[in-house]
Amino acid sequence: MIRLPFWDMTVRNSQVFYVCLNQEAFSAPEHLKGRSLYLQGNLADILKELRTQLEKEK
Repeated sequence: MIRLPFWDMTVRNSQVFYVCLNQEAFSAPEHLKGRSLYLQGNLADILKELRTQLEKEK
């Protein structure tokens, strides 16, 4: 799995925050809880929603 080396690097470096984007639902491993963000969906849709939210906060 491609994720495993990145999970290991995240655990070893306290300055790292892991972000993952998948089309399907996926959960963070227990050892990354609080130091990771899992997003589900299409990148373009997620960025559009983020932009909308940021514009509302202005």
